[in-house]
Amino acid sequence: MLNIYPQETVEYLKFTESPSVRSIYKTIERVGEKFNFILEKYHFFLRKHNLISKKQFMNFSSSYSEGVKSEIGLLGHSRDS
Repeated sequence: MLNIYPQETVEYLKFTESPSVRSIYKTIERVGEKFNFILEKYHFFLRKHNLISKKQFMNFSSSYSEGVKSEIGLLGHSRDS
């Protein structure tokens, strides 16, 4: 997808071709518009399958940040890299 994922991924997802930037951003926009609905269904799924724990752990192992205040922020920084 946009030269990020190999052709095998595109085929595995049953895409006929790699999606365009516009398609990806439109999908992200739709997810944002339906965020409350998605979150509600996600919580329902967790409750239904007894997957809720009183202990919650934040996982920042796959985070990304960017900004303009520092040199590293200008480049963007991913902990996965």
